[in-house]
Amino acid sequence: MAKKIIKVKIKKEKKDGATQFTYPKVCQDNNHSQHVTYVAYEADASNYPADYADGGKIVEEYAVGVIEEGDVFNALVADDDIEEMNETDANTFGKTWKPQVTKITDEQKVILILAKEEKDRTQEEKDALDPENEEEGINKTPEFNITKWL
Repeated sequence: MAKKIIKVKIKKEKKDGATQFTYPKVCQDNNHSQHVTYVAYEADASNYPADYADGGKIVEEYAVGVIEEGDVFNALVADDDIEEMNETDANTFGKTWKPQVTKITDEQKVILILAKEEKDRTQEEKDALDPENEEEGINKTPEFNITKWL
């Protein structure tokens, strides 16, 4: 059975220092936690009220999930707070939530390489400083791609 992508409007609230998510009633009625794998959440906190972190304030935002095509999917997308989403839009959403970043994966190795003059570095050492290369040193995190869950 094919998998589908959905975008779900959720309510988010701070209670006793913890974040609580409330999903639409249709999700709860259809035991969505057994059917939907949520893979990305909205990353834009600019719509939060200034005192959101103090608790008691509810904000609405979106989550993206993957679900098998079938009766539960049909029931969910019939709700006004849930819509089917295409791969391109899901990837854009996911990359906003979890952008690809460059990070040091082996600090000691990088320090030792940078201590050398550039002309004295081996190809392996040059590769370690290249984020596009898989050699441990400086690397990029994996890019969000919805197909991983489809």
